Amino acid sequence: MISSFRVQGYRKFTDFRLEDLGRINFLVGKNNVGKTTLLEAVYGWASGKNLSPFFWNGIQRNQYNQNYTAYHVVDNIVSSVNEKGKIPFSFSLVAVDEGKEIVYNHKISLGDLFRDFVRDVAMSSVNNSNTPMLQNVGQQSAPSNMFPANNVPIAQWEVNKDDEPTQIFLLSWPNLFIENIAPQKLAIYEDISSHRNMDENRKIYTYLKRQNLIKKFTEEMQIEFPEINDFDILPYQNNGLAPVSVQMTNGEYFPLHTFGDGFRRMFQIIGSLIFYHDNIMCIDEIDATVHPSAQKELSRCLIKYARKYNVQLFVTTHNLEFVDNFLYSWREDESLSKIDDIRIITMKDVNGEVKSRAMIGSKALGAREDFNLELR
Repeated sequence: MISSFRVQGYRKFTDFRLEDLGRINFLVGKNNVGKTTLLEAVYGWASGKNLSPFFWNGIQRNQYNQNYTAYHVVDNIVSSVNEKGKIPFSFSLVAVDEGKEIVYNHKISLGDLFRDFVRDVAMSSVNNSNTPMLQNVGQQSAPSNMFPANNVPIAQWEVNKDDEPTQIFLLSWPNLFIENIAPQKLAIYEDISSHRNMDENRKIYTYLKRQNLIKKFTEEMQIEFPEINDFDILPYQNNGLAPVSVQMTNGEYFPLHTFGDGFRRMFQIIGSLIFYHDNIMCIDEIDATVHPSAQKELSRCLIKYARKYNVQLFVTTHNLEFVDNFLYSWREDESLSKIDDIRIITMKDVNGEVKSRAMIGSKALGAREDFNLELR
């Protein structure tokens, strides 16, 4: 697990630190205080030099659609840095992992498309100054076939780690291909719509089936949903790719996507804890779509499986009721409460600077019960 984390220059964070992290880290606070941004930063650090997942899940926030243009990409890149007047753009993600500090520095040289968003780029194109733009850096160092015909250069993105060679990515439009390479650490980022991804659900089911874990997984789901009996993938007659289906106690099958968001979210979160073992898992708004009656069961599974499968969790929530239910579930199960590896991290914007307060689970629970302390 990573024991501390620091982000410099990414989105609203000038220089923000978290110390004494636990296995399960709850990020709580008001809207727009930076909770989701911090999840992205942790995910970005875990991605290391593997820019592609961080770029699409963090920088672009999964907003790609058929109406997307190069200007959408540029606008999102501009929004991802704290110092927009400093060119090239830059930010750093730092974590202490197993006692060793690992730093990833990102540097972004800008192309002409940024002139509509960044004043210094517009001025440099007019005055022909030596501002480090893509036209002065990227195209000269890129192979002649790097930008195919009709492609528009967007930016040159460099990721550096310590004394290792810098990884360089040349971004262009519309062929915005970013090569996948080995990450620093395995990680998964789940937003409030991830449970609707049918491909991801099939991947989770297939893994559970191959590892002979589907029966145990079904039993966990049955605690909250006793009306289900099993999960399966039933081939279509035309051999088309079928979704995961749920068998009910009466023997009928229904596609997973026909169930409510709460059921599908629990399937996806609990399944991911098993599938993405030995990694970091970032979950945004974990309480979204989960009924209060199911929160304790989800909480118990979070603690149990995070420990069993060596997953470090970073989760956000606005819901104090969910935090209470989580802490009660931890205390009430003696097998879970022997170890206090929970952190409740409150984030607050103070005069434009984000501050944080971290409490271990037992102290947070005591503060709630004894003083009704507002953790958010």
